[in-house]
Amino acid sequence: MAWRREDYGYAAAAIAAVAFLAYLIAGNFGLVPSPLGQGHAEALPQAEVAGLVIANPAARPLPAVAVAPKPAPSGPQVGRGDKAAAALAPPTVRIDTRSGTTVQIAQKATILGRVLASAGVRQVVVQFSSTSDGSASALATTQCASATNCAWSVAVPNTLGTYKVVAVATDKAGRIALSNTITITVVNPGNVVGGVVDGVGSTVQGLGSAVQNAQTTLANTVNNLLGALHL
Repeated sequence: MAWRREDYGYAAAAIAAVAFLAYLIAGNFGLVPSPLGQGHAEALPQAEVAGLVIANPAARPLPAVAVAPKPAPSGPQVGRGDKAAAALAPPTVRIDTRSGTTVQIAQKATILGRVLASAGVRQVVVQFSSTSDGSASALATTQCASATNCAWSVAVPNTLGTYKVVAVATDKAGRIALSNTITITVVNPGNVVGGVVDGVGSTVQGLGSAVQNAQTTLANTVNNLLGALHL
């Protein structure tokens, strides 16, 4: 069998591979220094890895995060402008009409008052309470010199009776204020006219009696004079 040049090369490579494999096996058993030992491994460039430190949760517990519950809405919801208005002074309202006033049912009488509200006047409602007719409310008419200062008026009920009257003012922040309480009486003017007529009739009747008495007195006087003269 004739060897070619290439055969020598293959044989040499095979022998070198077997020798290297034997060297690795011997190095694994510590018979010869292993190319994969610690010294050789440290010579290789090492990748830098950031250390991860994990704290012991039992040694230092994390504080619990307190979350406040969302407050439930109460009352009318207000916008940003109304919230600013709510920081101002509350409203005030009063009745200027004198308590104990008597008006006739045929009159177009009104109750007058004023209201002040630094947050702005929204409305004035006047409540009438009567022992005979119950209670009723009426929205007052406002005339404002400014948004915070208004005069108001409301018509008197067209029903006979005595009423307790109170005004309720509301500002633009939704706050309310109560006024002073007055009484007002609605009467029938026919009773007044009837009394006047009765008085006039009594006076005329009295004058008739006086004239009749005067005539009788005059006749008696004449008769007495004629008797004295023996006529």
